[in-house]
Amino acid sequence: MSSPRLFTPWQMRRVVARNRVAISPMQQYSAEHGEANDWHLAHLARFAMGGAGIVFVGSTAVEERGRNTHGDLGLWDARQVEPLARVARALRRSGAVAGIQLGHCGRKAGLQKWWEGHGPLNAADTARGEGPWPVIGPSALPVDAHYRVPDAPDADGVAQTVAAWGEAARRARDAGFEALEIHGAHGYLIHQFLHPVSNRRSDRCAISICWSRQRR
Repeated sequence: MSSPRLFTPWQMRRVVARNRVAISPMQQYSAEHGEANDWHLAHLARFAMGGAGIVFVGSTAVEERGRNTHGDLGLWDARQVEPLARVARALRRSGAVAGIQLGHCGRKAGLQKWWEGHGPLNAADTARGEGPWPVIGPSALPVDAHYRVPDAPDADGVAQTVAAWGEAARRARDAGFEALEIHGAHGYLIHQFLHPVSNRRSDRCAISICWSRQRR
């Protein structure tokens, strides 16, 4: 009996996964100052030891202000590379392709962890040391009445955020990751720029221009 395709190797350029089982990126909300720790190592390495072909680290913020919660992983700073490199090494040692998802929550940043309600950070959160921070979005439009009003960066500010994605990708490469996924859904920053509900700009970062570039 031939082997099901699920359990056959899969290749993308020079990266070869031993099978087509991929562990999706799952946020753990357990980082401190964006750094991975023993929890991330144990949680992710077990999937590689179990035989998955590709294991993705959960959404990792390209900017500190782009975190969903205080517990999010990050690659906005060089100090965050080695803790994630430790995870990548463990995945590769167990035969899996080490993958990572990069993200930026935009106007949906600055929320409580799920077990604390996952609403916007408030005074009670500030009292225990996890206060809110300024967030950005394509336009100065909050998600709803209870969310922070985002700052809308000018074109140069948008370019700086784009550059932050590139810098985070380079840090991911330096950490030993072989696959990278860009989080462009769930109403996060990239999605916000591509949707008229959140993008009301009239400059070169307007929704009509974003859509035309996406189609090309």
